[in-house]
Formats: sequence, C-alpha cells, structure tokens
Amino acid sequence: MKNIGSFFVTIFIFSSCGSDSPVAGAASKKKRKSAFVFTEKMIRGTDTAMVQLTKGIDAVLAQHWFLEDVSAISDDKLVWEDGSGSRLFPSLNLFKDSTALENPRSNLQLATWHRELNNRINSIIMNYGKNKTRSYRIRELSVKNLTVSWNDGSDSFWLRYRSDGMAHQNILNDPFHPRNNLWRVKPVHIESETEIKKRVKDCVRFYALYYRDNIKRHKKVIEFLGLPEIFRWYDGGIGLPEKKDISDSWLACFYNKTQAEKGLTILTNLLVDNDFDWPTGTPGWHYRTLSVLEQMHEKL
Repeated sequence: MKNIGSFFVTIFIFSSCGSDSPVAGAASKKKRKSAFVFTEKMIRGTDTAMVQLTKGIDAVLAQHWFLEDVSAISDDKLVWEDGSGSRLFPSLNLFKDSTALENPRSNLQLATWHRELNNRINSIIMNYGKNKTRSYRIRELSVKNLTVSWNDGSDSFWLRYRSDGMAHQNILNDPFHPRNNLWRVKPVHIESETEIKKRVKDCVRFYALYYRDNIKRHKKVIEFLGLPEIFRWYDGGIGLPEKKDISDSWLACFYNKTQAEKGLTILTNLLVDNDFDWPTGTPGWHYRTLSVLEQMHEKL
C-alpha cells in the first residue's frame, strides 16, 4: 500500500512548528492557546445545525434508524447474509422529502417512503422502483425507538431500531440522503473522464459529510464498516491502496475495474500534487480529517 498518510504527517508536523518558538535570549512565556472554533468550509448557509425531534409521527420517523443490538431481531438472516456469513447492517434512513436510503452499509437501496394509516394501523410503505415495494407495520414508535414487522412470502419478521432523535436541519447535509449516495450506484454504461471525476468528487463529499455528521452527533467512535473502502484513515494522514489492492466495495461503484482504477488515480494525483493544511488545536483527529476532506473537495 502506498502510504500517502506519511506525506500528510510531515505537513502536519511542519505546520505546528515555527511561530510559537521563543526568541533567542528572551524569557520564554507560555502562550495560552485560543479555543478551537469549528467552522464550516464546504457547507454554507443558515441551516447547518442539527435539530432535536420532539413530536409528530412523520417528523419523528424522518431520521436515522439503526440496529443497535443484534438480539433485537426475530431471525438471524436479518444480520447474516445467507451462505457467506457476511455481516449485514440493517438501517432505515428516512427523510422529510419522502426519500429514503435503506441499509447503506449492506445491500444499499434507494427508495421513497410514506406513512399509511389503515384501521388504526400505521405502516411505512417503501417504494424501491420497478414495482418493488415493502410495507413495514409500526409496532412501536418513540423519538428514539422504532419496532417494525413485515411479511416476506410465508415468512414474517420483526426488528427493533434505535436512533439518537436528531436530524439535519438541511436534509441535503446528511451523508445518507439519497442524493449524496448516487456515486455508489453502479453506472449502466462506461463513463467519461468527467463523469468519473464527478463520481470521485461526490465520494470525497460523502466522507466529508460523514465525518461532519459524526461530529454533529457527538459520536465518540466513527464506524466505517460496510461503507465503500478506498481511504485509509490515520491520525494526521490519509492513505490510499495500490491498484492491486482495490476493494470490491470500491469496484462496485464503477462500471468496471478499469474505471475504478481511474477513480483511484484521480485521488492519488490529488493527494500527491497538492498541499493540505492540517489544523491544530482541534478536539480530535476527526476534526482535522474533516478539514482536509473539505479542502480535497474544493480542489476537485
């Protein structure tokens, strides 16, 4: 693996030295560091905050729902792919514009949704296109809990989701909004250099939004399992694989392997040919990485 991270570490160390060094022959005074201020570079506007959800069935439904405990399911096949033993990560990401992204970490599906009330029974109706739909019956709903059940042929299932009761004020700032995940949908034709570059730029934007989302939600651990794997994350660096080590999840985002390699080349040239500012004094490494991802997006 070509470690671009070490290149970034050098820049980071260099940028943290110099101006704070005491003058020779003068008494050294310890400078008080100013408090770190989180500033938006990629996202602008007055609607960049998170909102706490409080009331209204549709308003409460429109948020991230994820499986927190694997015991909160009725059947193991909901979390383990048949035959291969691969882990699945059930989640339901509903938005107030009626769009949805189901299972972004495994078997990603873009959809639309709406709620139906029949005979005092509330259901979430998912429409995946091509005449494919599913009805989730709502068994329990609160700001941070959602239990649903559904039938699949002769089988019936139930699943208990959790949430943090928060949503982006501007839903387009959410990394899991369908519009921010089109780059992950395999194209049906060979793409031009311009189209590949846009796909790569949208990838960088997604990960910037993903870091930002974790910061906004005050997450202590950032989980990358199930997401397309191309970057190697370090404290003070970002790495990329060699072509022979490209992951299947990255290949799945492109028409073929050749196009996926072109996407990797765009990222490699971006990191090697440009200097990036790694901010200092941040509360954690994820703030620094977010800043660099924003800079990468701007240069693309």
